[in-house]
Amino acid sequence: MSSLRTRHREFLSWVRTSEQLEVVERFGNKFSAVCLFWFDIQADGSLTEAISDLEKAMARARQIHEKWPHIRWLLTVKNDGVPSRINPVVSNHQGAQDRFIQEVHRILNQYSWVDGLDADFERLPNDQVDNIYQLYDRLFAEIKSRTANRFLHLDLPPMVAAHETIGPEKWCDYGRLKDRCDTAQIMTYGFAWAGSAPGSTAPLDWQRSVIRYAVSAFDPMQVYMGVAAYGYRWEISKYPKTASQPYRGFGGGFPDFLRWMIGELSHTDSYRGGAETQAYIPFFSYFDEQDAVHQLFLHIYDYVDAGEDADTTSLNNGRFGDRSFLTAYGKDQVVSFDGTVSDQTVDDADVVQGAMIRTGAYVSPRKPTAGETEGYAKWTFYVPEEGAYDVVAQVEYPWFDQQKLVVKIDGIPQVIGEVPQHYPYHRQVHWTKVARLTLTPGEHVFEVLGEGSQYGTIFYGFRVCRQFQESREAGEATFTLMPRKFRDRNGMAAWPYENKFKLTLEAVRRPPEPALIFYDDFRDWQDQLPSDKYIIHSGAWKVNKDKNDPAPRQYTWVSGSGKFTLNTSRFTNVTVDANLRVEEEGMAGVLFKDLWFCLNMNYKGGRYELHQGGTRLATQWPGGPLALNTYYRLRMKVRGREVVCLLNDIPVIRHTLAEEVGAGAWGVQSDVAMSCDLLVGADSHWHYPQEAMDIILPDGTEQTLGRIPRSGITWDEKWGFFYLESGDELDTRLEPPDGMDKLIIKDWDYLHSAPFTLTEGDYPVKVRMRDQGIWLSRIYLGDADGFSIAVFPFAETILRQGDIAAYEFKARGIGLWSVGQEDPQLWHMLVDQVDG
Repeated sequence: MSSLRTRHREFLSWVRTSEQLEVVERFGNKFSAVCLFWFDIQADGSLTEAISDLEKAMARARQIHEKWPHIRWLLTVKNDGVPSRINPVVSNHQGAQDRFIQEVHRILNQYSWVDGLDADFERLPNDQVDNIYQLYDRLFAEIKSRTANRFLHLDLPPMVAAHETIGPEKWCDYGRLKDRCDTAQIMTYGFAWAGSAPGSTAPLDWQRSVIRYAVSAFDPMQVYMGVAAYGYRWEISKYPKTASQPYRGFGGGFPDFLRWMIGELSHTDSYRGGAETQAYIPFFSYFDEQDAVHQLFLHIYDYVDAGEDADTTSLNNGRFGDRSFLTAYGKDQVVSFDGTVSDQTVDDADVVQGAMIRTGAYVSPRKPTAGETEGYAKWTFYVPEEGAYDVVAQVEYPWFDQQKLVVKIDGIPQVIGEVPQHYPYHRQVHWTKVARLTLTPGEHVFEVLGEGSQYGTIFYGFRVCRQFQESREAGEATFTLMPRKFRDRNGMAAWPYENKFKLTLEAVRRPPEPALIFYDDFRDWQDQLPSDKYIIHSGAWKVNKDKNDPAPRQYTWVSGSGKFTLNTSRFTNVTVDANLRVEEEGMAGVLFKDLWFCLNMNYKGGRYELHQGGTRLATQWPGGPLALNTYYRLRMKVRGREVVCLLNDIPVIRHTLAEEVGAGAWGVQSDVAMSCDLLVGADSHWHYPQEAMDIILPDGTEQTLGRIPRSGITWDEKWGFFYLESGDELDTRLEPPDGMDKLIIKDWDYLHSAPFTLTEGDYPVKVRMRDQGIWLSRIYLGDADGFSIAVFPFAETILRQGDIAAYEFKARGIGLWSVGQEDPQLWHMLVDQVDG
């Protein structure tokens, strides 16, 4: 063996069937290690045969071992990711671990020609961390106590740091396993899976982040970087539930995707219902240079990238990774005035006097000085004929105690403002209807009075019209789709059966959020919190800027200790959010009136606590350790007597108060140094959804996609909010009749139109955001009988990953999951592990 050629180039893989042994027999010069994936761990600790012809397969494997003596052969013991088959072994419930150890010795004694064991324990219990490491300790000691078969290889979840992973296994710390194994396969695949959005199973940047941690915790020569031979095809033409499937994705190896590429398969073939209404069409794949994988767009006749291909749009452009998208960060007031007979501004006022601020744009009552009269302004307007008219004012409510104006129309008092705390136009210039009146022809008088108004409320002017209409809209975009015929495998023109198509929208949706009252990322403040917005009750607080941030509004955070709140104490039933970082041992958290939800970092790993005044109401230990100098999102929802405290959107404390706390202000409280870069107050009854879009199809019909039906709520159609009296929003959701899942995933999701007919041509499509907060990435036009996206690796993918493992991280090599799924060219491209 040439150490120069093979250094950092070892190749390990798994054999799942006896037939796959023939690949090892033929290409054994390419392998450095083979794991026989043939032993199942049971709940009682016993090991059972995972294949029906075990003895025959073991005999064949031994023959190949004799032909290729350089290969290390390992017996894999596995639980297939089933917790119920490994948890008793971890805890040694009823001696399951003892029996497991006995069984390991039994199979190693029985097949004494193998080199050792491959331990594939998956989905280990996060609440038994010490027991997990004790199991690995014991297993390693038992293997090393043997006179032969003394090699132990571990298969480990992909971690980017200790206890940090995209998967469920937070227990894992590579550093604690370094001395508990000879080598370890880091399973850097499964990033995309059957239930995810389409993508690479092993994105290269993600693999790098995992292996970077692995080689820092292990000796690099202990590490195999996991690579995948498999990919997935995601059916994006219908909801999985309509086909009685748990997920959109169907896994497969390279040979499976090759069959799609050459037109041997369709969405209505004998494997998928057998309707045989869809043409068998060959498809070229796209090469994704970023992750070195292939993508297939199967039976998709056109698509547009929403963030790049919009013909017109009033939405915001954004980018996440390699995807552009359109979104609405909020909703704007859209108004129309039909039959306007008068349009009055500040410049048209007949009189402005007393304690009334006047600028070129507005008037605003202020508190009179000694001897000064209350503010007053007067306009005269003309109506040409008798009839019903809307009188509409343009106003602004700068703060929560500046949102009321007393006016008179022809001497009759009217009140503008006195809006609810979740009013969506706080601190925005907007129009509001004052009254609908029957007016006679001739002159009329409009007056603004300082007396009875809240000082500081701003008035820009008014209009009188026959009909005023308003709506809150998030925006829309139009696109052009251009479907053209394909050619089937026989060279004939191909088009969907009965001309039927569907549109699928690729989007990120989000769960509903409490209706916003005040959002502060502190970027508008300099040095100190403004006294007209905040009260500092104790301690000292400083506003800090990131001077290296090139954005016009630089990243900002508030640091200090003590207590500060908004300077208005009129809020009830609120949800308060804050992004907090505790910097010393002590307590820090969010506050509403006398309720304080905090992280108590006086304890190792931290603790959640809820206090009221000087009384601690509830505590909860975290599932994983909390760390100093790490930002956490704290949320406290107060609704009547119900208090729910959340960390990073996960409920950690639920408590019922003896009585309601009443009105108050929210803020931050800490007895140690801390930082906060976001503070948000919202209404805990009213919510805004982030899930639905309207689509206007080429035939002009309109459909709403993504709306989840709910019970026990009340909709406010004007503002697009819904009211929840009590309980959790999730519990209000009903199963959608179209098969869409009522859960909202944290990933790109797919929403489907009903079928419609098209012929070849160019067609406009409009998408209107019914809700804010949605990211629209792509629109796919596909065959109504089915269309898919497939993403899969090929030989060059594996070679690229091998280069990363060898040249960037000096790892031992790569481990391929698994033999039988690979591109056949791979065996002619891998490094020889033996000379000759």
